[in-house]
Amino acid sequence: MNNSTLCIDVSKSNSVATGFLSYNKPYSKTFSFPHTPDSMHDAIEFVRRLHKESGCKPDIVLEATGNYYKAITQYFYDLSYSVFVLNPLQTSSEKRKSIRKVKTDPVDTYRIAQVYYTKNLNPYVERCCNVEELRSLCRQWDAFNELHSETQLKFRSLLILVFPKYDTVFDHVCGTTSLKLISSFPSPAAVLSANREELFNIIKLSKHSDAWCEEKLLKLYAAARESLSYDVPQQSNTRVLQSYVKTLLT
Repeated sequence: MNNSTLCIDVSKSNSVATGFLSYNKPYSKTFSFPHTPDSMHDAIEFVRRLHKESGCKPDIVLEATGNYYKAITQYFYDLSYSVFVLNPLQTSSEKRKSIRKVKTDPVDTYRIAQVYYTKNLNPYVERCCNVEELRSLCRQWDAFNELHSETQLKFRSLLILVFPKYDTVFDHVCGTTSLKLISSFPSPAAVLSANREELFNIIKLSKHSDAWCEEKLLKLYAAARESLSYDVPQQSNTRVLQSYVKTLLT
């Protein structure tokens, strides 16, 4: 590509941009503009001057930075400019090529230009609302799953300290019945001092037979007695453990 372009380094409240007539030929000095209607109008005026100077309609090139780039992308796209959205990995690879590790906005706009002029890129194409919503939902679902898995790992590691033999009672310590039991009786001492019927009723929530529940109750008592022989600090760890249980149950 050897078209004129406006390369924008996007941040939260303002952006830094550099105009280029062609490869390695900047049109002006790097300038900054906030994301306000008046400043965006000034940016458009700059692009029009660049268009007049170069003789061709400039492309708009920016990096996908968080969600901040989306409004600017849509703004130029609605004005019928070709917009190229770069993956941050592309500009990062250019940064690694540099001997001097410099992080300045003007340098970043030159890196964005380097990627645009040396790579075969496809322009941004607006997706329908349903596709964008589906992408957003999938990312949220993935993030929630990752958070849930991380919480389970932390819960398990702390459970080993508070109730070392608890994992011999239930195959899935993060199951609903197990979590409700730990929520009410979060330590071996609490289990051994609890009312037997109350413990049985919690285990019965699993909807298994009475014989199965009775077997689990006997295993629970055995695990609690054996766990008491481990010398570990209980009180502070128990409170943290209950906070994890509350998170997993919600």
